[in-house]
Amino acid sequence: MIIRLIKTRLAARSTAAILLLVAVLGMVFLALAMRLASVQETDRQYRQLEGLLDTVESTLQIACFLRDRELAGELVAGLMQNSTVAAVTITADDQVLSRAGESNRAAQSGDGQPEENRAELSRTIRSPFDETKIVGGIRLIPDRGVIRQEVMDSTYFVSVLLFVQMAIIGLGTAIIVVRLVTRPIARISRRLHRLKAETGEQLALPRGNEDDEIGQLVNDVNAMIDYLIQILGKERKLRLQREVEEKKFRTIFENAETAIFQVEENGRLTSFNPAFLRHFQVSEKDLHGKPQLTLYDLAGGQATLLREQVEACRRNRTNRELEFNVAEDPTRWLHLVLSYLDENLLQGVANDISERKLAEMDAERRATTDSLTGIGNRAGFDNRLARLVRQSQQRNRHFALMMMDLDFFKEVNDTYGHQAGDAVLVAVATTLRNAARKTDYVARLGGDEFVLLLDDVDSEEPATRLAEKLLEDIAQPIDIGNGVSASVGASIGIALSNREESVDDLISRADAAMYRSKQEGRNQFHTG
Repeated sequence: MIIRLIKTRLAARSTAAILLLVAVLGMVFLALAMRLASVQETDRQYRQLEGLLDTVESTLQIACFLRDRELAGELVAGLMQNSTVAAVTITADDQVLSRAGESNRAAQSGDGQPEENRAELSRTIRSPFDETKIVGGIRLIPDRGVIRQEVMDSTYFVSVLLFVQMAIIGLGTAIIVVRLVTRPIARISRRLHRLKAETGEQLALPRGNEDDEIGQLVNDVNAMIDYLIQILGKERKLRLQREVEEKKFRTIFENAETAIFQVEENGRLTSFNPAFLRHFQVSEKDLHGKPQLTLYDLAGGQATLLREQVEACRRNRTNRELEFNVAEDPTRWLHLVLSYLDENLLQGVANDISERKLAEMDAERRATTDSLTGIGNRAGFDNRLARLVRQSQQRNRHFALMMMDLDFFKEVNDTYGHQAGDAVLVAVATTLRNAARKTDYVARLGGDEFVLLLDDVDSEEPATRLAEKLLEDIAQPIDIGNGVSASVGASIGIALSNREESVDDLISRADAAMYRSKQEGRNQFHTG
């Protein structure tokens, strides 16, 4: 019961703490007081014994000088009449003149333990006629038990008064603390338990404590209640606003045509909206199943590029954008924007740009494709040639440029008309496309002038072999309709790239080699 009160009641705990502190301090000070009184009383007893020796010293000088045993005995008997003397021994020239008392009993303390501190008094006796000559000595052993009893008697009353004083001070302090501090605080605590702060109810100011710390505490609590009421009102209003905003954004999130999602660095999707499933052509079961698909899995062959963009966004904390086709479908394109949220979480939005991308691709194809033959045109040739030259300069990767002009094409046009000429151009373009590799590029620059870019060629031999085959294939009769055939030839010029050469220099070499073929009889090739 007492322990429970101490744990649950501040007044009981404060009283117990004060009484315990007073008890500990009382015991400490009582021990110190008793020790001090003991030392003082012991010193007084020893001073009395020293005075007693001073009184009989002249008689001792005579007894030791004369070696008078009878006089020495009287001195010993007189000294032994003092209750604090346990034993006395008088010697002269190493001879005992007189001895009395029990030295063993005197050397014991009151509790039976040997007392080593100031256990005896010894004094050297000098001649009454010559102070430089020692004639004997006296050894006085105090009775420690008697001295201790006298010390205890002298300190008992002081100890009792000190103990009573400490007890009164402790109890008085505890009563004052309880009445003036802990009891008012306990009343305030009980009122707080019953207080309905959410309604604005406040504590009543205790009488007598209006201007002290307890009154200030009540005022602070009431001010806190006012502030709490204000905060609760604002919190309710903000919560309602947040609920409205959450509903609004949830509606936008669920019904947006833009894919919205959050993704971790490892590609795991933590949230996504229905538009994400539509744009990426995936089901929610696939994203939550085992094994769980990641954003990198959905990127297919462009996963490496996507990883780089995710890492750059996380490292630099800046938005990153990229475009890629979905599930390797060339007709499905998305524009993806990644934004930094925290160290391991990014937010992304994706929009379907398939229509725009296909339109751009179609426009680019139209801009770089010859409308008659379906192969590349001059614009496409210029772009591809510039790219190959850059690669050659950066990676030391060679290629060959083959320029070709048709022989006798003007005669076909003049004889059979432009439709026949167009048929010849289409047939020659088909021949070039069939003979070239997938990595090569075929284009018509205009009129009857064609070019081939042979990628990754380190010598002229592959180009010359291809030129020989083309000369043979192009020389075959070409059906121009109505059972009529036309024959043309080709003059070819070949130039192998090098790192130090510009685009214009390479074209000039190939063009010069082609004109050399024309000048030397046509239907042949030369290298430049």
